[in-house]
Amino acid sequence: LARFVNGDYKTQALLDGQWYTMAADSTDLQVTDLRTGESRTLCNLPEAAETFSVTPQFVYGGRLVVDLSLDAGDVRYVIDTETGAATTLPTTWAKDGAIPRVPVFYQVAGDRCLMKVGSQDRMVTDIGQDGGTYTHPSSLSVYAVEDLDAYLDGDQNWTVCDLLLPDANI
Repeated sequence: LARFVNGDYKTQALLDGQWYTMAADSTDLQVTDLRTGESRTLCNLPEAAETFSVTPQFVYGGRLVVDLSLDAGDVRYVIDTETGAATTLPTTWAKDGAIPRVPVFYQVAGDRCLMKVGSQDRMVTDIGQDGGTYTHPSSLSVYAVEDLDAYLDGDQNWTVCDLLLPDANI
């Protein structure tokens, strides 16, 4: 069993029988096969030197999805688990209109995924505790479904979802 102290790693994740780690002082993403004990450097992620978060999301079809959160925005890599070849996927929206973000995975089921791919600003009218109404700005998440293989290949031809309650605060 691995023993570590908080702060030793930027990330750790157990996915599909593989243990992915990145030491706090490194930009090398390591993978250990828990069945054989074999460890190797899968790839180097140079942006990881500036990151405050490295998040392996999931493995699909021999590809590992890893997100890096930087002050300047998100970076999403799709990494071939055999060769270590890394591809960067584009950001699709901006938090607060300025910080680039990648789609947020809400569900991966089979070969499809549901993601937040953006946000739209709008004005919302609510009733206050005093019974009066007030109008204020609020953002509305934009959700989409996509073939997972197509998305991981860089396709952005997803289907935007119509919300059943378009004025809900979600």
